[in-house]
Amino acid sequence: MEQKEKTFESTWIMLVCISVAYIAGGVLLLLFPQVSLPALCQAMGILLIIVGIVLIFAYFLRKRYLTPGHFEFAGGAACILLGVFALMRTGEVAFAFSQILALLVLGDSLVKLQYSTDLLRLQEKKWWAVLVAAGISIVLAMTALANPFGKDQDRLTFTYVVLIADGVLNIAVVLFLRYAHRVYENQILKNSMEDTEEFQPEEYGE
Repeated sequence: MEQKEKTFESTWIMLVCISVAYIAGGVLLLLFPQVSLPALCQAMGILLIIVGIVLIFAYFLRKRYLTPGHFEFAGGAACILLGVFALMRTGEVAFAFSQILALLVLGDSLVKLQYSTDLLRLQEKKWWAVLVAAGISIVLAMTALANPFGKDQDRLTFTYVVLIADGVLNIAVVLFLRYAHRVYENQILKNSMEDTEEFQPEEYGE
């Protein structure tokens, strides 16, 4: 149980960090629209390469190869390859920048959809709130992908706003999910204690 809680905790921390990065990135891109997209894509490529190298080093230093189910090496290799591609094909990546961000939001939406199903199975009464959040993210991401805007700057601005909104929704969902898990675990513990008291052998006097 303790190992499971640590896994949940690390996953939730990672999701919150990603969401904060979405919000910060979206705000910065809105505040500084004059930033060159090719330069931004080059910076993103360098960042991906650095993250990939860190993940691969972490894989070996923490001896993850001794424990199945960890994918730091594969994730690190993927980040390095994507970073190299972003540096080699900066123009193409810059052209598809808003679509890439929209796809990231769409991926998060599917994760939130999975979370709503998890909450339903945990018998959480307000599971539908996460489903609504997932639906909002899906609609926003699909709108950004469909590109109904006449100007490129309008499309980029809308995508940045979607990125911020998705980050906020992600944090809210993670906090709600943590609360639901704690309530569920406390209920299991309570039921277990009640069962123990119920089946406790009676003491007979001599």
